[in-house]
Amino acid sequence: MPDTTAKTPVIVMAYANERTEDGFLRELTTEMKEVMNALEPAVQKGRVHLKLIPAATQEEIAAVFQDEWYQERIWIFHYSGHADGDELWLEDENGGNKSFFSLGLARFLGVQKGLKLVFLNGCATKMHTPLLLEKNIPAVITTSEKIKDDMARDFARHFYRGMASGANIEESFGEAEGLILAAVGNNHFSASATRSLFWEEDTEAAKLDLPWKISFKEGASWFPAQWRLFHELKEADNAEDFLAEALIGQTIGNYEILELLGTGSMGSVYKVLHKNFNEERAMKITHRVVEGYDLLKDVVFAGNKGLSSINHPNVVKSHDVGETILFGQK
Repeated sequence: MPDTTAKTPVIVMAYANERTEDGFLRELTTEMKEVMNALEPAVQKGRVHLKLIPAATQEEIAAVFQDEWYQERIWIFHYSGHADGDELWLEDENGGNKSFFSLGLARFLGVQKGLKLVFLNGCATKMHTPLLLEKNIPAVITTSEKIKDDMARDFARHFYRGMASGANIEESFGEAEGLILAAVGNNHFSASATRSLFWEEDTEAAKLDLPWKISFKEGASWFPAQWRLFHELKEADNAEDFLAEALIGQTIGNYEILELLGTGSMGSVYKVLHKNFNEERAMKITHRVVEGYDLLKDVVFAGNKGLSSINHPNVVKSHDVGETILFGQK
């Protein structure tokens, strides 16, 4: 198995606006700045890389995902701008607008390895949800109704501040909901500029539920709701537990780590998926070793070589053995 260095996850944030006076979203630039500020502490500590695409076109979004430097590192795709259940309203090279239709969006994002969350911060994007989940996106945030431009700004800021603090997706979403309701109560549907593709004012009666909804892929072998943007590697008594949990969702060689099965004195055992064969297997990763690493390596490699030659129903079959670098350490 080749050496693999843990890579910094990337958040891609695409912003697109409408140039007409009625449809222009005045809070869109402010949202971009506030989300940048919310994520800045995590960026400074090297926990995440932020890729902003202002005045986003379909070609610019595609170019980022298809850039070798970003491949398999993009964990979150965020869109802010006008939308509806069938399309996102991107910009074009001539300063106009161009649709990115939901079927193409879901298919394009669905083949991106490592993508864990899609957040569509536009009006009434809920119809995108089943398409994205069907394409195996683990977590999706969309909206059930039109959303006010200023509330969309605030919700995004609160959500990403939570993610930057180390909260998981579910916690960050709940914090954002609570802070919005604390600020506006049930008046969030009062007439205001919205991110709809249609510019008329929203005259719906006030509702108690916020329009943002979070959905998770059913049957996932890991728990997307508990996924975090990063894990602190604390020097504490439970440091190995932090390390063990931090590996979930990572890919080592041909193996995607799905679930922690257990931890013992020598190491942790995970359920993994062999990406080429599409087979689930168990992988043991030893705890960090400060002294005697070379001796342990020789013992493990020799032992697995012997096990691989044994074929018996009462003996665990050994398929592979290797060495990797995790969080800068072997």
